[in-house]
Amino acid sequence: MSIVILSIFSLFLGLIINIVASRVPKGEEDVSWVWPFCSSCNRKLSISEMLVPVNFFMHKGKCKNCSKKVFLRPLQITLFTLVVCISLFLKFGLTIEFFAFLLLMSILIAVFFIDIDYFIIPSDLLFAALGGSLLVFVYNIFYEFPIYMDRAWWNPLVGGASVSILLFIIAIVGYFIFKTEAMGLGDVKLFVPIGIFLGWRMVIVAFVLSAVIGSLISIALMIIKGMGKRDPVPFGPGIVLGTFTTILFGIDILNWYLQFSFY
Repeated sequence: MSIVILSIFSLFLGLIINIVASRVPKGEEDVSWVWPFCSSCNRKLSISEMLVPVNFFMHKGKCKNCSKKVFLRPLQITLFTLVVCISLFLKFGLTIEFFAFLLLMSILIAVFFIDIDYFIIPSDLLFAALGGSLLVFVYNIFYEFPIYMDRAWWNPLVGGASVSILLFIIAIVGYFIFKTEAMGLGDVKLFVPIGIFLGWRMVIVAFVLSAVIGSLISIALMIIKGMGKRDPVPFGPGIVLGTFTTILFGIDILNWYLQFSFY
């Protein structure tokens, strides 16, 4: 029963994320008051058209006015949101960790698709993630936040600074070597709230996984789309998937690595 309720909730959460992902990168203000519209006929989409399963059943994934397909991106966002919600619930139950990481991942899902479509990570989303991370930082002062693996108050602060500083150095060195932007500053800044959410141990795991996943995405794009080594590839999706994997399995991965290293 809980999974059913959570699935219904994820549909509406996916709807909100879809609105954010379609509006924020275009510089729209008052996003909460702006409803998505069909890019073909400019008609505002109804709730039944935005809720993906309902759209598929009633309208076959199309705008009911001009029959243009509006299904693919909302479908992808909804499915991603559904997987995230259920995975976090199965991992943490209805705990503070569930709600904290659901907030982070809701923002990161929007980042995932915006970076794919526009090669940017909007500052509005970075500030939202930073605000959420500061709430977790304050919570950790009074109560245990297990993913930190200790009660040190400075743990999340070190997490927020460590990888971001490393990526900033890489970005500067890459710029002087390649004479072009080697890494977007949005990627650098995104690891600040992620590091605060995860703490210094887990953010290192997230960085390694992000680099591996990002490299696999780049290789796949080179093979499938014939992209060259100097063609821009968004790193945001790799960061999002690496962070999500770390939230679910990061402690297990770290423990496995430590056992393997000292075997």
